[in-house]
Amino acid sequence: MNKFLLFLAVLLGTMGCRDEQSLGMLPMTYTQENPKVQLQLPQADTTLQLGRSVNEALEEEVIALLAFDEALDISDITMAVESFTAGYEELIENFPGTPEWEANVTANISYEDAHLLSIKMESYLFTGGAHGYEEVRFLNFDKRRGREIEGINM
Repeated sequence: MNKFLLFLAVLLGTMGCRDEQSLGMLPMTYTQENPKVQLQLPQADTTLQLGRSVNEALEEEVIALLAFDEALDISDITMAVESFTAGYEELIENFPGTPEWEANVTANISYEDAHLLSIKMESYLFTGGAHGYEEVRFLNFDKRRGREIEGINM
């Protein structure tokens, strides 16, 4: 009987640990100079629906921040950085002496339990003017359904 209880305890313990580490988040860092771009984002395991949802939501947020050419169909972070850079280069060509643009995006898991994953995304964008634009945004995910929880419209 003791062997059965030991086996059950080990089984439940490994199942609980596996649940917490199921996404396999790895850091993704991108750095560029002139204009300055720094991205520090978690990248989730894409074998799980939740991981694909997390990566897609983060990518969409970065694209929305950095895309400067509305005529382009920007589908990934690399293209968004290229758009940001092209916008800066076009501006300094027309207006020499323009201050250097800057984009800094950092995202980290801020909360996680068996049902919910919340990622805090902090961004700072300077594209000229008196000051930059700073924003904190939370992306929330339903872990059981593997989907982002969209905002509630009132």
